[in-house]
Amino acid sequence: MIINIGGSDRTTKVLQSGFLLSRALTSQIDTFKFQVMRKDASEYKPSTLDVVEVLEGATKIFGGQIVSIESSIDANNIEIFSCLAKDYSYDMDKKLVITTYENMTAEAIIADINTNYLPAGYTITNVDAPVDVSFIAFNYEYPTKCLQQLAELINYSWYVDANKNIYFKEKTATA
Repeated sequence: MIINIGGSDRTTKVLQSGFLLSRALTSQIDTFKFQVMRKDASEYKPSTLDVVEVLEGATKIFGGQIVSIESSIDANNIEIFSCLAKDYSYDMDKKLVITTYENMTAEAIIADINTNYLPAGYTITNVDAPVDVSFIAFNYEYPTKCLQQLAELINYSWYVDANKNIYFKEKTATA
């Protein structure tokens, strides 16, 4: 397993006994809890919003950002940073959606949210929702909540993967 943090391989600095990858289903948030050790001040120190990627071979199984850090000193005077990273759905919620959609397909609504409210880098090629939506309004809501409301309205499910690909499919469809 390879653990990249802040764009660099930090696998040797992550305590192997202290990490937990929790994979949730559909729109639920995946989390990665891990600990980074730092023997002296010249070594890497994790920061909130550092990008974290976990690879199993060549396959990225987690991608997200550090959202919280707690530090402590162990018995050997080594600084330990206990970190929590959330998947890229956390990154999606940087802007609030304030708009109304009328007589559009769910695909078109998602395309608009992607273009106008999400940070760069998200893809919607795995959105398959040609369902007509007569009306839906979002009033200062996070994009992930908008996608969830839209999914519930038309009986679909959605999630974002470790490569920032948004999936939006019928609940009976396979991803």
